[in-house]
Amino acid sequence: MGGQSTERGAATLSALIRSQPCRSFFWLLHGLGLTTKIQGFDLSPDGLSANLLAFNAGVELGQIAALSVIRVMMGWWRRSTSFWRHAYSANVAIMSAGFVLVLTQFAGYFVIG
Repeated sequence: MGGQSTERGAATLSALIRSQPCRSFFWLLHGLGLTTKIQGFDLSPDGLSANLLAFNAGVELGQIAALSVIRVMMGWWRRSTSFWRHAYSANVAIMSAGFVLVLTQFAGYFVIG
């Protein structure tokens, strides 16, 4: 019985992640975050477009590299016997770290200005 509800929940989450509005919202927030950080730098207008394009390409390549390593490691971990014992704790840790990061960013934006 628990397996069926888990499968249903995973299918619902998977459908949400695949939805275009969800991806668009994430890309918008991600882009705004990078834009905010870049505005803090004293940039010369000479070659600004090329520098921004190179910066974004570097960010994307870094993300692809990191996700490739994570995918290999997760595949290895899922095949191990310890996966089901530690999966819930790992998810709680990852979600907690994400919430702390978001709250830190919001605090920096609203409090520090």
